[in-house]
Amino acid sequence: MMVPFLKPYLVSLLKWLGLRRIIGVLLVVIGIIILIPFITPYYYLYFGPVAKIGKISKDNRIYIPSVKINAKISEGATKENLLFDVAHVERTALPGQEGNSVIIGHNKGHPSNLLFTFLYKTKTGDLVAVDYKKKRYAYKIKKIKIIDPEKESEEIKAMKGTLLTLITCYPPNTNYYRIIVIAKPL
Repeated sequence: MMVPFLKPYLVSLLKWLGLRRIIGVLLVVIGIIILIPFITPYYYLYFGPVAKIGKISKDNRIYIPSVKINAKISEGATKENLLFDVAHVERTALPGQEGNSVIIGHNKGHPSNLLFTFLYKTKTGDLVAVDYKKKRYAYKIKKIKIIDPEKESEEIKAMKGTLLTLITCYPPNTNYYRIIVIAKPL
């Protein structure tokens, strides 16, 4: 039998515990919502569809199947182009031509368009395919460098031969350094 003078204390305690539980659940839900932009790219990397190199695309595209990169290539590295696509840098060789073809992109984007988010996970020997003006060019990654952003233009100018150079910021979601992936034609 319950002591009558304890009843109001027990009722308020139960209400307080219920409120604590609701606050706890709300904090967990808010935490999950905050983490979604960080978790989603990894979900697509590990569980998303494979970035297959199928038929030659009508659009200019770059494919790196090992890290599921499948991004549209825009001409000109403007803010607008880099918002949703990767971009071919003006005054560099076009894919398939003699010289250094440079493609840059952000390392984060909409989950359905990961851009160069996982470029840092590529390895030497990985294959890269570029569909450019309804022709396909195949490359093999030969070298990966992490450099200071101030030395980026010097590094690009020093490269000789027919190359494909892919550039993005490193580490992901920062702009402290640049990762440069150099591929040679097959």
